[in-house]
Parts: sequence; structure tokens; C-alpha cells
Amino acid sequence: QQDNPAVCITNNMKRCQSEFDNILGFDTALDWKNSFDLSQAIDDYADQSINNILNLCYARAYFYQCLGAQYYSCVSLYNLLSEDGSTASEAYNYVQTYQSLDFLCNAGFEEALNQFQCMKYVPKASPDYDACMSNFSYQLGQNPQQFCAHVNTTSSCLNDAYSRGCQATDPRGAGWFGCENFRRSFEETCFETTRCFVH
Repeated sequence: QQDNPAVCITNNMKRCQSEFDNILGFDTALDWKNSFDLSQAIDDYADQSINNILNLCYARAYFYQCLGAQYYSCVSLYNLLSEDGSTASEAYNYVQTYQSLDFLCNAGFEEALNQFQCMKYVPKASPDYDACMSNFSYQLGQNPQQFCAHVNTTSSCLNDAYSRGCQATDPRGAGWFGCENFRRSFEETCFETTRCFVH
């Protein structure tokens, strides 16, 4: 029987996730049901060194290849929300984590390596970044019907936050990275409505 790429085989996804965790030395119980712990482990690991970013991208490529044609079926809100024990926030965070990794390890790779020191600082210590994310959460609570408009506003805000955070290196490249990394997290929901412009 051939695998249907439109259907995620849960046991296969668990195995691939466990192997991703193992490659990086993480607890192999980290998966979509505790995605906030997983994303924190990934962030902490990536912030340690450029070599860790390379290892992270290797693990991400392995995970992608391990799932094969089922990758997009498995790493989707639709699939994860149907899993027992999965919450909406954990499911969203899991999908967002892998979409961010996809961006980091592909289109954003050069910027991430060239501006490693300043770009790891921005999400951890920038008041501009915190203001962007706080406003996004607030606006979603006030007017969730305008979700994609809030994504656009926050993407632009993050462009400015990363630009200011990396003023001494390449502010335009860093701004693009911050904007695009956030925007990519919502690409399936806000398809064709969000754009990042280098300014």
C-alpha cells in the first residue's frame, strides 16, 4: 500500500520528531503536544553558536526528508488539531516553529549567519521587538477578524525592530529577516496578503 501524502501517519511523525530531537541532543519526548518546550529548546540551542545553527538546519532537513511527501500534511494546523491531546496554541506554535526553521535554513540562512550576534539579541532583549509582539497579541484580542492586517502591521514593526537592533551591521538585511521570518509563520493563513519590503 502506498502512503497517501495528504494523510499524516502519526507514528511516522512521532518517529521523525524523536529523531530530530535526538540529533540535537534534546529530550526525545518533545513534540507537538509540548511545542513551547520544543521551540524554547530550539531557540536556546540556536543562540549558542553558528555551528549550532548549521546542526539545527541539518536536523530540520532530516525531519523534512524523514516525513517525505507527508511533511506538509503532518506539519499543519488541520492535522495537529485532530490529534488527541493537542491544543490550538501548541498546534499553532509547532507549525510556526517549523515554518521559522524552514525560513532560517533556506531564504534567511545567509542573514542569520552574517548577523548572528545582533540577530540573536533582538528577540531576547529588544524593547522594540517586545512592543511589536505585545501589540500583535493585543490587536488579535481586540479584533481577530483583522488577523492578516495585524500580521502585516507586526511584520513591518519587526522589520524596524531588527533594523534598529542590527544598526551596526546590515540593518536592511536584518529588517527583512525579522519581517519575513514572522510573515512566513502566517503564510498559509494570510496567503497573498502579507509582504515584506526592504526599507
